[in-house]
Amino acid sequence: SEESVKVCAALYRLGLAGAESKAFLPQVTNALASASHEVQVYAGQALWRIAGETSVVLQVCVRALESPDVSAQRRAAGLLAEMGARAESARPALLKALRETDPFVRENAANALKRIGTVTTGIPVDGPPR
Repeated sequence: SEESVKVCAALYRLGLAGAESKAFLPQVTNALASASHEVQVYAGQALWRIAGETSVVLQVCVRALESPDVSAQRRAAGLLAEMGARAESARPALLKALRETDPFVRENAANALKRIGTVTTGIPVDGPPR
């Protein structure tokens, strides 16, 4: 929806500002309760960049990876890559994401696994899913 797009854009900008956006943490936290997985992931990204929060953000990302929302899956896998080794507990969801039909979800998941330290050699990422 148009409203979701506006909310995602605002959350993205807050995340870019990082710690300077601390005054907006209540609004960012409220956005985590959105019905939209994509809004939740944008809120998680802002929370990660503003406050360095990991546990809530990991939960949001795993739920997004398990959702049917491809856009949220892409963003969640990308955020987990940004988090690097701190995203270790999301490894099982990322491994499952390697079998998604969307090539960008698979590519972002493989990148996240590499940043976590998982060897993905031999796992088809750019070919058809198995």
